Amino acid sequence: MKSFLQNWEKMRSSPVAILGAGKSGLGAASLLNRLQWENETYDEQGRVFTEDLARKCSFVVFSPGFKLIHPWIQMARNLGKEVIAEMDLGAAFCKDKIVAITGTNGKTTLTTLLSHIWNINGRLSQVAGNIGNPLTSVVANSSEEETTIFLETSSFQAQGLKILRPDVVIWNNFEPDHLDHHISMTEYFYAKANIITQMNPDGKLWIGESVVNFASQINYQFPYAYSRIDGSSFCSNTVPPDHFLSSFPQKENLAFAKTISKASGIDESVFFDSIKSYEPEPFRLSKIAKVGKASFWNDSKATNSSAVISAFKNFSNKILWIGGGREKGERVDLWINEVKKYVAQAFLIGEVAPKIHSMLRSESVDSEVCESLGDAIKSAYSRTVDTIDIVFSPGFLSYDMFEDYLDRGNSFNKLVFDLKKRSTQTTQ
Repeated sequence: MKSFLQNWEKMRSSPVAILGAGKSGLGAASLLNRLQWENETYDEQGRVFTEDLARKCSFVVFSPGFKLIHPWIQMARNLGKEVIAEMDLGAAFCKDKIVAITGTNGKTTLTTLLSHIWNINGRLSQVAGNIGNPLTSVVANSSEEETTIFLETSSFQAQGLKILRPDVVIWNNFEPDHLDHHISMTEYFYAKANIITQMNPDGKLWIGESVVNFASQINYQFPYAYSRIDGSSFCSNTVPPDHFLSSFPQKENLAFAKTISKASGIDESVFFDSIKSYEPEPFRLSKIAKVGKASFWNDSKATNSSAVISAFKNFSNKILWIGGGREKGERVDLWINEVKKYVAQAFLIGEVAPKIHSMLRSESVDSEVCESLGDAIKSAYSRTVDTIDIVFSPGFLSYDMFEDYLDRGNSFNKLVFDLKKRSTQTTQ
C-alpha cells in the first residue's frame, strides 16, 4: 500500500487533510512539515472537514480517535481519496526496525521494559504509538543511527493499518475491553489481529495463552507461524518478591521480555541487570503509603475488569476496594460477581457507582456510593480496624471526574498523603 506515496512528488500540489488535533494529529503535521508538504488539520471541536475541502486534498490522515465509520472518513473514501491512519503515515517514511506490541493489559509496561533492556544493552531504541508518542513524531525527529522502535499498538490503531509492516509482532494477552468502540469481543479481536496480517512475512510473531485460547474459540487461523509464551507458568524468582514485575499480570510481561531478549541475543546477565533498574510507568498497582494499619495501593491505570481482577489476585486477604468511573461498553454483570472473592467492602465513585453498588449488594458485598474520590478514601480508612490493604483499582474510564488516568492517579496520591499528614499530626 505504499504505492500511492511513490508518486508523492506529484501529489504535493495539494494539501494533506489531517483528521484530529490531538497528539497523533500534531505528530502527523510535524512529519509532513519536515517533508515540506502542505497540510491542514480538522477536528470536530475545531475546523470542520467539508466535502469541498475533501475534494481539494491529496489524501487523508486520521487519528486513532476516529472510527473507520466516521462520516468524514466515509466522505473522503466516497470521493476516491486515499485514507490512511497516522501510524501508517509514519511507517511510510520510517527506516528503522519496528516491533509492534499489542494486548489488552500490560502492553505499555512491555513496550517500555523491552526498550529499557535494549538501551541498557547498548542498542538504540525508542518507544512510540499508543504510549503517547506518535510514530509520526518519532520519524519526524529521527536520526541516521540504527534504531529499534517499540510500537505500542491499540485496537483503534491496528484496525485501520494498510502500510505498516512490523518486523516483529508481540500480542501478550486478550481480555474484554473497549466494547464501547467495538461491537463484540470477536470484532475487538479482529481489530487487533490486523497487526498480524500486516507484519513482514519474514518477521517473528509472539503471542500469549489467552490470545491463543480466544482464537480457538472463534476458529481464527493465524496467518503466520508463531511462538507461544505461557506467562502464567513463568517463575519470577529472579526478581525480588516486592518488585513490580513479580506481581500478576506483570509476570506475563517478564516472561515475554526474557524470552524475546534471549532470542535477540541479549546476554542473560544484562537482562537481569536491566530488570533491576527498570522503573514502571506510574499508577500500575504500586504501594504508595501506609496510614495507621492501612496500606494504600494506586492502580489508576486499571480501566477494565481484567486489570482489576489481576490486581486483586496479588492480595492473600480480602481488601477494601475503591473503584468506579465511566463505563466503556463492558458487561459489568459478567465480572462483578468475581469481586466478592477478594473484596470485604467497596467504596464506589463516578457515573457507574450506583450500578455497581446495586450489583454488589445482590452478591452480599458491603458497598458505599461516594460523592468524590476523597470521600471514598476517608470512608475506606474509617473502616480500618485491623491491618488491611486499601486498593484503588478503578476498572473504568476517568473522564467523568478527571482529565485522564494520570490526573486520577495523582489526585489519589495527594489525597492519601494529605490523610497521612493529618493522621501523623493527630497522633503526635
